[in-house]
Amino acid sequence: DTSYSVIDVDQQTIEIGQATPPGFKFFHGEFPNALPQNFTADLVLMQGLFPQIPDWKSMLRSMATVAKKYMTFSCNLRLEGSTLVDKDTSYAYYLDTEKRVYQVSHNIYEMKNFLCLKDIGARKISFFGYVTGEQGNNFRCVPHSKQIQGNILVEFFSDEEHKKLK
Repeated sequence: DTSYSVIDVDQQTIEIGQATPPGFKFFHGEFPNALPQNFTADLVLMQGLFPQIPDWKSMLRSMATVAKKYMTFSCNLRLEGSTLVDKDTSYAYYLDTEKRVYQVSHNIYEMKNFLCLKDIGARKISFFGYVTGEQGNNFRCVPHSKQIQGNILVEFFSDEEHKKLK
């Protein structure tokens, strides 16, 4: 039995989504606050949004709390230099608006080390990425050619295995 839960801050998007086939639950608001208390899911998926989150460590901890088996998220990674979080110098314009959104470039080693913390509970971390070249409407402190875009997949220890770690 498969069910899907979707969170979005835009009420109109929620209303459009509710016209989809049954089995989808929609929550209006921001993750994780829009979810019911003690909500869990086998997989937590965040596509396209993660590079826009300046408090990325708190977001990953929240995702790990909700995810029981896996979490996956898109990211912009760099091999050298520290993680960059600066809306004034590393941003994209949201769709056709004048609103700037962060384009955080994470240091791959900082990301890996953070995901290895005990409170995250990662059993396995996989990265799937590619270099895009100079394109798009994004302004970043790191040139596209020195950045890897892709997805990170985290597999978690089972509850029993995780308890043994603590």
